[in-house]
Amino acid sequence: MERNIKTYCFDFDGTVADTLPLVIGTINRLLKESGEKEIDDKIIKNVREYGIENTLKKIGISPIKMFFLVRRAKLEMNKNIKDVNIKEGMEDVLKQISNKGHCLGILTSNSRKNVVDFLKESNFPVFDFVATSGMFNKERVLKKLKKRGGDFVYIGDEVRDIIAGKAANVSTIGVNWGLSSEELLSHVQPDMIAEEPKDILSFLF
Repeated sequence: MERNIKTYCFDFDGTVADTLPLVIGTINRLLKESGEKEIDDKIIKNVREYGIENTLKKIGISPIKMFFLVRRAKLEMNKNIKDVNIKEGMEDVLKQISNKGHCLGILTSNSRKNVVDFLKESNFPVFDFVATSGMFNKERVLKKLKKRGGDFVYIGDEVRDIIAGKAANVSTIGVNWGLSSEELLSHVQPDMIAEEPKDILSFLF
């Protein structure tokens, strides 16, 4: 009987890599250059508890402006990608999945170059694919990726990751160490919420 290959597809920012300090630092520099108020810890806490859209409305930054700020930040963060920390425990989880012969992938709204350069600096096993999408079209890319066959789970730290996975009809795992709090993630009902990377290994398709 042929063994069913499972695909573990990970979001990058906030899930595999702790890029938030670098992204926020870059955005704040850009905001300071234009004479605007910088993002502080209180705003980041609001994002975790209430979501990006609600927080942007509250602080008066339009979604379009934030889109361009994030885009510029991604272009500039490659200069310091080697300084980004790996989520503690994630390396071992990825190696265990790979050693079992399953498929490892990344789907991110970050740039492919940032992810590939980060992976070169890490001690991770080789990923079978690195796919990119816009901030709001992960659903479409996930639908294409799941055609690879077998069981498929998308693992992410934001509400929009879970919404995209559910819309694409794949299993979803929310991780509570990233941009969305566990309470916020629970509202969109992922198949599982992981409190630490090793919890991902207990997920049953």
